[in-house]
This record gives sequence, structure tokens and C-alpha cells, in this order.
Amino acid sequence: LSILLAEGSFAENEELQLVRETPEGEEVERWNVSIPLTTASERYDADGQRSTGEDAGDTGDADHQPGSSAYKLRFLAPDDVDRAELYLILDGKREKIDTDTNGKYIIFETDTPYFTFSVEDAADDWQRYLPWAIGGGAGIAVIASLLAGLRHARRRRRRRKV
Repeated sequence: LSILLAEGSFAENEELQLVRETPEGEEVERWNVSIPLTTASERYDADGQRSTGEDAGDTGDADHQPGSSAYKLRFLAPDDVDRAELYLILDGKREKIDTDTNGKYIIFETDTPYFTFSVEDAADDWQRYLPWAIGGGAGIAVIASLLAGLRHARRRRRRRKV
């Protein structure tokens, strides 16, 4: 289960919208995100100034103009993803997103309220099998020491008989 949280002040009628898309290639998930704002016609006039009066209403974040600053998002990757990496998809091109972490959440910013991002599991294949390799190596070491102990015991018995 993935969770995406958007940080900021929003009006009652504004909702974070997520549309799950079909993952491609190495992607685990792909999401189309919309942070609907009461856009320029209601929040800002043609000069980019904050609208006032009845038409403006309580539109939430009075300081946020589209494209003026970043939206801070927190993403919780699915449990089966060991090390998630996020990629912004623009015009069919993928760009790795700079992220930070807070507990299990991956934190990133975007300057647009409409974007698509993908999630990949960056854990290398050897990391997935590392516990098995360590266990196998330990098992081989135990067997080797047992065989060496048996060999040593046989030699001692032979020496006593002679």
C-alpha cells in the first residue's frame, strides 16, 4: 500500500488526486498526481496578484502561486520495496528526483501541481540474496569444522593403536 501526502494549506474542496498508471520496465509503480488548486482565475488576477473579494473565497494557501515555490510531498512506498527511488516523468523522459527521508517516508518537492512519477526498487540483486549467502557460508564453515574435527579424532585413534 502506497501513501502520498501533500503538505500545505488547502481549501475544503481541494483534494490530492492520484491516478495509478501501468508501470513500465523496472518500475514498481507509476502515479499521475494532481494537486488541484482553485487556479489563477479564482486565486490570482492577470497580474499574478492575490484575488480579493467574494470570488476569491477561502482558497487555502494565500502565499502559493502556481510555479512560485515547491510543493512538499511525502511518499510511503509499498512494503515489498527495499529501497525506493523516485523518478519524475516529463515528456516521456525520466529524471531522478532528489529525495530525503523521514522515518519510512520519502520526502520530495515539485514546483508543479500536476506531474507523473515512478517508483523503482533500487536494492541490488546481491543485497536481496545476502542473508542467504551469509547463512550458506556459515553452514559450510560448520560442516568444514566438523569434518576437520572427525579427521583429527581418527588420526588420534590410529596413533593410539600403533
